Amino acid sequence: MYAKDLLNVANQLEPGLSKWRGQLLFEMQSSNEIFEENLKHLTEAVSILQVEPDEKEKLHDELKALSKAMDEVESAV
Repeated sequence: MYAKDLLNVANQLEPGLSKWRGQLLFEMQSSNEIFEENLKHLTEAVSILQVEPDEKEKLHDELKALSKAMDEVESAV
């Protein structure tokens, strides 16, 4: 992800409370919307592929991990 790379650069060039770092962090939070959309796609993929024995467990684990991460993001807000 480019935003994380830019944030790493900003942390080195302008550590602390800089406008650039603040703007990057603000833009990164908007990725939560993308995350929610991806979670919907994964949910649909699970419903489609769950009939495949070798895919069902893998997809279920991924959905569970993403749901947990989304809960953590929402509780931090």
